Amino acid sequence: MDDDVARGRPSLLNMIAEGTVTGDAPRHAELLRQTVSERLHAGPAPLTQGELNAWRYEITDAINDLKGERSTTEALAIGAMLYPKLVELALRGRGRWFDGDRRVARPSWHA
Repeated sequence: MDDDVARGRPSLLNMIAEGTVTGDAPRHAELLRQTVSERLHAGPAPLTQGELNAWRYEITDAINDLKGERSTTEALAIGAMLYPKLVELALRGRGRWFDGDRRVARPSWHA
């Protein structure tokens, strides 16, 4: 879970928060679910300056690639690679989770 939180991608957190409790320790599982739900509601940690710089570099590099002579296929490939980076930066930069599998924010956890 810590790795998911550090990357701003709450996949495992969502599974725990939205899953059905089963097994021999329902009280323990419910406590875990409450803790995880609180963590989801808090949102990801703000991006560090180093992370922002890395995003800027990757995005700028891809945009510069679009400026050169490119075939339609190459331009589409660059755009396909660039789009999720822009979406993730927009969400993470606003303190929102990015669910890489679904390419959507988790608005239910934010007011």
